[in-house]
Amino acid sequence: MNIGRSFNSGAFFLLAICLAGSPKAFAVNGPTNNCKAPSAEKLSELSAYVVKRSRFDPAGQLILLESAPANEECFWKLHYQESTPKTEITLFLSPDEKYLSPALYDLRKDPLVEERARAESLAKIMTAGGPPAQGAANAPITIVEFSDFECPFCQRMSDVLEKNLTVEDRKDVRILFRCTPGRRMQPRLPDARPYRVTRLSGR
Repeated sequence: MNIGRSFNSGAFFLLAICLAGSPKAFAVNGPTNNCKAPSAEKLSELSAYVVKRSRFDPAGQLILLESAPANEECFWKLHYQESTPKTEITLFLSPDEKYLSPALYDLRKDPLVEERARAESLAKIMTAGGPPAQGAANAPITIVEFSDFECPFCQRMSDVLEKNLTVEDRKDVRILFRCTPGRRMQPRLPDARPYRVTRLSGR
């Protein structure tokens, strides 16, 4: 497998091997540009509609994680999490509060430019903080590995990378490691970083 030749230059990949994060906090951002936030009554009405429309289990719990202005035209972003099954959904409420849409496309903006900007922003977030890494910082391909040291599937994926990245591939690939342990391993997190640094350095 020659990864260096298989993907275009500048590629950025997230290898979500095992991700166990804490629940997101409920957030309601204040209105901007004089946009009016939906009332509590309207939000309750919308939640009931989303449960029916998405055919969620009525006995489950639908949590509003985010309620915020989506743009200057006052479309309103609503980000929900359903507990049964655990699913997240983002919808946009029209300014007149009559319509819900799963996406907003601004025809004034070039979609390729927007996509590139999102990719660059995500890359900065994923590489911030100097996580343990292997490979040149200017490598055309970056793989970010999220892993739990007690997860057997994480170990299998790590072995796959070790075995399938050829010497030629490694010239074009940089691997960053982010330890994302399950809650049972949180107290041992400080011990994980030195181990991965040693492994990535080949010692």
